[in-house]
Amino acid sequence: MRKLLLIAFVILSFSGFSEKVIIIDNDTVNQFSISEYVYILEDTTTQLGLIEIMLAKNNKYFKLNNSSNLNLGFTKSVYWAKFSVINKTKEIKNIIFSIDYPLLRSIHFYEMKGTKFERKIITGEKEKFNTRDIKNRNYLFDLKLEPNVVYTYYTRVSSEGGTLRLPMEISSYKSFIAKDKFGIILNGIFIGLAILSILFNSFLLYVSKEVLNFYYTIFVASLALFLVNISGFSYQYFWPNSTWFQYHSTAFFVLIANIFLLLFTRAYFNFKENYKIPEIVFKVVFPISLVIAVLTLTVQDSFYIINKLANLISFFTIILLLFVSLVGVFRKNKLAIYLFISFSAFIAGVILYVLRNFGVIDNNNLAENGLKLGFILEIVFLMFAVIHRYTYMGKRENIRLENIVKERTSDLISQKEEIETQRDKIIKQHEEAIKQKNLIQEKNEEINKSFEYAKVIQTAVLPPENELQKLMSDFFILNLPKETISGDFYWAEEKNNRIYIAAADCTGHGVPGAMMSMLGISALNDIISRDDNKKPSEILQELSKNIENSLHQQGKIGETKDGMDISICMIDKLTNTLLYSGSNNSIYISRKSKFDIEEDKFQKIHTYNDCSLLELKPDKIFIGYNAKKGLKFTDKRFDLEKEDIIYMFSDGYVDQFGGTNKKKYKYNRFRELIAKTSLISNMEEQRKVLCDELNQWKGNIEQIDDILIIGIKQE
Repeated sequence: MRKLLLIAFVILSFSGFSEKVIIIDNDTVNQFSISEYVYILEDTTTQLGLIEIMLAKNNKYFKLNNSSNLNLGFTKSVYWAKFSVINKTKEIKNIIFSIDYPLLRSIHFYEMKGTKFERKIITGEKEKFNTRDIKNRNYLFDLKLEPNVVYTYYTRVSSEGGTLRLPMEISSYKSFIAKDKFGIILNGIFIGLAILSILFNSFLLYVSKEVLNFYYTIFVASLALFLVNISGFSYQYFWPNSTWFQYHSTAFFVLIANIFLLLFTRAYFNFKENYKIPEIVFKVVFPISLVIAVLTLTVQDSFYIINKLANLISFFTIILLLFVSLVGVFRKNKLAIYLFISFSAFIAGVILYVLRNFGVIDNNNLAENGLKLGFILEIVFLMFAVIHRYTYMGKRENIRLENIVKERTSDLISQKEEIETQRDKIIKQHEEAIKQKNLIQEKNEEINKSFEYAKVIQTAVLPPENELQKLMSDFFILNLPKETISGDFYWAEEKNNRIYIAAADCTGHGVPGAMMSMLGISALNDIISRDDNKKPSEILQELSKNIENSLHQQGKIGETKDGMDISICMIDKLTNTLLYSGSNNSIYISRKSKFDIEEDKFQKIHTYNDCSLLELKPDKIFIGYNAKKGLKFTDKRFDLEKEDIIYMFSDGYVDQFGGTNKKKYKYNRFRELIAKTSLISNMEEQRKVLCDELNQWKGNIEQIDDILIIGIKQE
């Protein structure tokens, strides 16, 4: 690739293309925008790479940006930005190149030192936050500039249908930290005000039990999350590993805020009684907003359109509410004045932000700070409106109560009847509460009975103990579900003097794990019933395909990733040989003498004082969907001797936290335990030792996973 880039650079050098270069000619680099030094190329195909971009036939399409800000609006295109820097000082300069827009989906950053390709950095919302070289909400790149060398930087950016802005700056570390610190303080003040508003209205909700306060609290929380999201703090601190949610959350929070602002205003003005036309509009806009909110989390290919619709719905919603509050002012509704001022301040910020998103306004600081200022003014005046409403309602309530007192002063009997009525109502409410409590208890009992019955069903499909005794004369099974029902299961069958035994660990535990275990047992029974001469590897191959088909797994985003890890042993009773195949689950074979075999990548010998353990290792293939096709399970053959003991297990035992340091049990300690336990001749006593050790290890710590261990002694 470096040779191709060199050829492309040489071709570019002879193409006659000249460009503006950023010159660093002083000891300190203050923070300044480089937008006027940036050349832009739009790639509508989204397929061009760096080599194609550097070729003269494409390089000539780079256009010098003439604006102080790079705001390209909503776009599905990929844009390439190019700029060059030369350090005219005598020392190496370390500076920061920043793109102060956190909502870029994909960024590929390339550095050319003269004609030499230096490095490539991939970042953006598609990459987990912790993969960034410099942990900041914006995108930062460390530039090391040697004296009198021209450095050329190519940046490939995409928003995948969202707004695409490129506020590019270079600065010294000190200048950047000062500016970033100031931005953090401003955002901290804004978040503090939002939290104060949420707490205040939560208190009013607790006191009044009025749904109005619930709507307002959710509105403030959603809009605050939206504003924190566009500032980049949410991806840095709240969900740094969820690239999918970061991509969809901005439009989602906007729509949730719109929905609850509509509900708040509707309840505040009582649309049904006082505003007929806005009530009709509400019944149209509200379901549309709900549908678009759901689409923001489910639709991928049309997210470009959904994003635009979210912005238009936001704009239309605030215009509608401004109109309603204005009508209230003309009707001399004192409560409407606060909402009119609130919505007027907020609509100014929304207009700036929406126009910025559509590329009409270039100034990002004006748009974002205007939106935040509008939001702060809005929540302040809405708080005034809520307080004024409660004051107004309180005065009305006081007048009403005074009239009631005056009317009933002369009629003590009526007061008595009223008291009795209230008493009866309280008694009725108390009886209703008791009824609800009893109903909840009944439901809990029904749920517990359902779990117990599910356990009976799951136990019924497992091999019965009397059947196992026919297959294996000396064995034990330690099966300890984390909950009532388990995601671990065991399975056994005999065909043609061959005993098939499986120990499996399904994804999840409880109900999800139990469902997977039922699916696994059913599939194993079906596979062995159709062909009783299959090898363990063939059984696993068919089991994996069965699970993949049953769960309709195709590797798509959002679909289930469920499956299982499993080990299967086939013991030939006539030849005393073991054939083993595993999916991420090893098995151990204990022998009191040494093993006379050579170790390889599938078998390892662990030697202890009085015995040896042979570890047969599995294939690293998941039962279920595998992105890499053509993977095949393998069989490992081993000759058994009398009193050899085979141990099959899930990872629940080794992953259990406990001990003095509250750490996992781990495999080294587990192997030592198995080696020591294997010296006990009675298999049931072995089971008891393993169980006692587990209880002593975990102490009061909760069991974290299902646990399964099978021990089989060779006759």
